[in-house]
Amino acid sequence: MATISRYNPIVSPMKDHNAFIEGVMEYIQNEVDADTRVESPISGGVDSSVVTKLVHRAIGDLTYGTHIDTGFMRIMKRREESEIVSGCFPDIKNFGVVDARDFFYKNVMGVQDAEDKRKAFIQCYITTLNNEMKKHGCKIISQGTIKPDIIETDGHVKSQHNVNINFEGIEKQIEPLAGLYKHEVRAVAKALGLKEEAYLRQPFPGPGLSVRTVGVITPEKLMVEKQVNDIVEQTLNKYMMKEYGVAMYFDPTTGEQIPFQGFAATFDNRQKEAPDKAIDHVNRLLSDAGFADAGSVLKLNIKATGVTNGKRRYAPILCIALRDEVPYDVLVRIGKEVPLANRCSRALIQIESVDNPFEKDYLVSIRIVRSTDAITAVPMDVPLDALNHAGEWIIGETNKVGAVYYDITPKPPATIEYE
Repeated sequence: MATISRYNPIVSPMKDHNAFIEGVMEYIQNEVDADTRVESPISGGVDSSVVTKLVHRAIGDLTYGTHIDTGFMRIMKRREESEIVSGCFPDIKNFGVVDARDFFYKNVMGVQDAEDKRKAFIQCYITTLNNEMKKHGCKIISQGTIKPDIIETDGHVKSQHNVNINFEGIEKQIEPLAGLYKHEVRAVAKALGLKEEAYLRQPFPGPGLSVRTVGVITPEKLMVEKQVNDIVEQTLNKYMMKEYGVAMYFDPTTGEQIPFQGFAATFDNRQKEAPDKAIDHVNRLLSDAGFADAGSVLKLNIKATGVTNGKRRYAPILCIALRDEVPYDVLVRIGKEVPLANRCSRALIQIESVDNPFEKDYLVSIRIVRSTDAITAVPMDVPLDALNHAGEWIIGETNKVGAVYYDITPKPPATIEYE
């Protein structure tokens, strides 16, 4: 297996951007021999974009920036993300886009288990990059691995596509951001001069929408997920512009980004009545707070990933329809206590539904959280009218979705992503 070299920052980028960048430049130049080509995969997210910028600044045209179109990338304001990424690196001479959609679809679609799906994606990623590195003659690969990726992989919460991977013919993997959390990476991105839409964009998982299209993926279900994820991002941007005057707020002092992450997940419509214990638990918490019993508590017979004591749990989801408009603090208490006590991964509250939701093929969950490090997170207190707008838009746009929910579960007991 190739040597893995992880940069241990001498100074935090939150304290001194220039000193951190200079330290990374020296690290990269020490790790890369003269005339050695470096493959730098670019997903389009902030981590891989920052790493590629740093490597290119350190070694110039020996950098080979590769964006793999897996087919599981986002649509952003009706534009494919691969198209957007292609315009972000005009200064990198050896930049290219690889169309690997058919290969990824063949191997990832049809897989049920979340961890198996991630591993299938990882294998496709490795194979594709191996081919590109062989073509380019690269002996070193740079990865956009950050500290939470390492923690979650080593803790067996979920496998990351950029942690402890064995590539063919590679002598070394360098990870310049391995000591940083997401907010610190954003500080570096800003110091490097990346555009605001690049360094303040929503975090996006390496396996892309394959882990937001929950359960077995079909072409139709994936297309629905692309549509609804775009709708949620657009709705969230509109809300943030109204409330904060920016599409995403970033506090360079504390490192907090608001929101930390906002997206949609798509599930097959497989609901059944929840166990009496779970129904009684929800109703007791509502009653204690002075509100009416829930209209219904259903169990979604599809599992999603949760986390308890730092370990992965793979468990069903509770879907709750409320009779009253319940305050945020009560919702968060339900989202924290009910899943843990009832062997579920998370709890969702219904925000929009068609008259006969069981006649439609899919359900959608909106997940918007606040966090600084991705290790812990809380659901964001988004006004009901903004959520309702997103729900109505999703149902009207797709004609395939029976109900839209809002995820009220903190991390822990839920992970931020669903798989």
